[in-house]
Amino acid sequence: MSTKTSIEMKQVLNRNGKFATIRDIARIAKVSPATVSLILNKRNDSKFSDETKQKIHNISQQLGYQNSLFKRFVKTPMKHIGILVTDANEAETTYFAEVLKGIRQACMEHNFLPVLCPTESRCPSGIADQIIKMTSANQVKGWIIDKEDTLDSEVCKLQDAGIPIVLINSWEPVFKGEINWVGINNRQGARLALEHLIKIGHRTIAFITRPYDSLEPQFRRATDNELISEYKQVLSEHEIEFRPELLCEGSLANAELVDRVIDRLMRYCMPPMAIVTGDDAIAIMAMNSLRARGYRVPDEISVVGYGNHSLARLSYPPLTTVDCPFAKMGALAAAHLVNLLAENQHKLLRKSLEPELIVRSSCKSML
Repeated sequence: MSTKTSIEMKQVLNRNGKFATIRDIARIAKVSPATVSLILNKRNDSKFSDETKQKIHNISQQLGYQNSLFKRFVKTPMKHIGILVTDANEAETTYFAEVLKGIRQACMEHNFLPVLCPTESRCPSGIADQIIKMTSANQVKGWIIDKEDTLDSEVCKLQDAGIPIVLINSWEPVFKGEINWVGINNRQGARLALEHLIKIGHRTIAFITRPYDSLEPQFRRATDNELISEYKQVLSEHEIEFRPELLCEGSLANAELVDRVIDRLMRYCMPPMAIVTGDDAIAIMAMNSLRARGYRVPDEISVVGYGNHSLARLSYPPLTTVDCPFAKMGALAAAHLVNLLAENQHKLLRKSLEPELIVRSSCKSML
């Protein structure tokens, strides 16, 4: 290495608080900044000699060069956004994984770090006090809260304490004062699934919900209350009798439980011609159970999921489902909260996102 090159490198290294740039590397290596960028990012770098590539990598390492994303995080301390969920494992393996994808993307763009804060049970009392304590200690700046798993009284406590929050899975909530929320129009989602089945000739339609302690409304999440309510409403509009025995509780992970539900449904003297589920995971387990019993999907029975998770495209047959924009819900909530914290946002976020029917191969016309 020449004396001039050594001096130039020392000048860069001695700049207090300033990072080496692509231009610094280019000047020392006597190449263009574009060449440095292509080589360091391994984009179309085959046209450069191994000697040139090695030279640029050596200089970048000696200067401690880091990409712009790393520098942004180092120069600006990370701020934390809390995400209140019932259970971390459930959050990562069900629809909430899509919500988190949207939250993480929006947080990354604004130099915030989302932190999962799981609770041991649904709707725990006293959780607001813990949130207030964490926020007061400056550990977390603001919160994204799944309204389905949080008591109204706890949300009101947070409002009274002035804690910045955005509710997800919420819609037109009745709270004192104003609150930010974003949810999904689940009634429309249920209607899309049911009217599709009715349109292609199905009249006996079972509905398998997500898992709860009871099918009594007070034990169900609001999403399922909406789905079930619309299930009954659509049947009534089409003069189809509601049969309580066709409304069943399923599971997101327990295939044996779903198998027992399918066994019971198919033993009725008038078994369902079609099944709607509250989640794609339930639909896929239901199809596996039906196939194990010798039923052909969709030739003998049709199945519709809910959510449009990645597995829906990979199931056999590919699952007809309702696409719920979970990632968009998470991204909107996070972006709005970030703006609230930066005091750049003064409008209320009150948005219901519309689902969409995705027709694949798990339903067949009976006409």
